[in-house]
Amino acid sequence: MANNKYLAFVLSEASRAELLKKFPPKFERTICHHVTIQFNNIHFDSVPEQPDCDVYVIGYAEDENIEALAVEIAGLTKRSDGSFFHVTHSLSAPKKPVDSNKLFDKIKPIEKIKITGEFRLEDK
Repeated sequence: MANNKYLAFVLSEASRAELLKKFPPKFERTICHHVTIQFNNIHFDSVPEQPDCDVYVIGYAEDENIEALAVEIAGLTKRSDGSFFHVTHSLSAPKKPVDSNKLFDKIKPIEKIKITGEFRLEDK
């Protein structure tokens, strides 16, 4: 079991640049790197076959010291653990990237933005 890794959709450089342009980061630490697909109990040791699916940014959410972009993957907006798919966009202390999960009720829909990237295992 690869418990020191998580499965993510990692943004392409082009998609990251587009999102940073459309949503200039509001806080001091810019992340805008990936969407976590699965965090715990990953039962494989290599990257799964790349799914052929569309990925879109569909919403924006912010709170004091953190902002995130809501994401739709293959028509789904929630992970298997019930959290919503998102990109942590920017933050400042004391917030941490995991705090983006608390922004679900603050999502404001936006016109869909198609993003590109790849599904891969990342180190925690």
